[in-house]
Amino acid sequence: MAGKVLNVRDLGGIPVGDGRVTRSGVLVRGPQIASLSGKRAKVFAEEWGIGSIIDLRTPQEQKEKPDPKVPGTTYYSLPLFDEATSGISYEKSQRLKDKVKAIPDMPALYRSMVTEPDYVDNLRHIVHTVLEETKRLQHSDTPGAVYYHCTAGKDRTGIVTLLLLSLCHVPREAILQDYLRTNDVRVPRDELRIFAVSALLRDPEVTEGLRKVFRAEESYLNAAITAIGETWGSIDAFLEGPLQVTAAQREAFQKVFLEP
Repeated sequence: MAGKVLNVRDLGGIPVGDGRVTRSGVLVRGPQIASLSGKRAKVFAEEWGIGSIIDLRTPQEQKEKPDPKVPGTTYYSLPLFDEATSGISYEKSQRLKDKVKAIPDMPALYRSMVTEPDYVDNLRHIVHTVLEETKRLQHSDTPGAVYYHCTAGKDRTGIVTLLLLSLCHVPREAILQDYLRTNDVRVPRDELRIFAVSALLRDPEVTEGLRKVFRAEESYLNAAITAIGETWGSIDAFLEGPLQVTAAQREAFQKVFLEP
């Protein structure tokens, strides 16, 4: 059933560097699940052991394609952006062309997510919600993984994953490797979409714009990492300063998310 939703993955089994690995059943990242309803949504949550859902999409995105209500889970609407920064639809040709050409520079978008004050405030709420939701797993045998998602499970979800894995000192190479796994499942389908739009519009600029927004590129996430370093000194300083994660919270999260 989960195969119906592309780009879902449990973040267990990632090496930390000291011999330990991240634990399965704690964090699950992915895309929107609006296509699931009724029994399919329930089976999806059971298959991945989901106890809570954090929706990172804008209010408008949530309104247009709401997540289904899943019995036994807690839903949080925690937009990273206050409004959509880009949108791709398959309506009139000219409208589509205008939208693609309005797509922001992707590295710049990633930098803004970790430097713009409003976005940083939103990241703080998101990270603290994840910490609170995972804390209860330390004293419970009931499955309760946190499922957090944006639209495609790539950009906003990628930034949140960068921060959560950094709380456990996961090496940058391993974080990038997980980030790029998005391409393994999305590129084949996205190339079909790009081909269809290209055949319709016959505009190389549109084709290239679609590829930039659909794919996960190492340069995108590196842009955010570099911006954090230039602005805050390090990811640890970013987590401890603007995101206000205490040493006690970090230790509690590591006890839940790392294999002993």
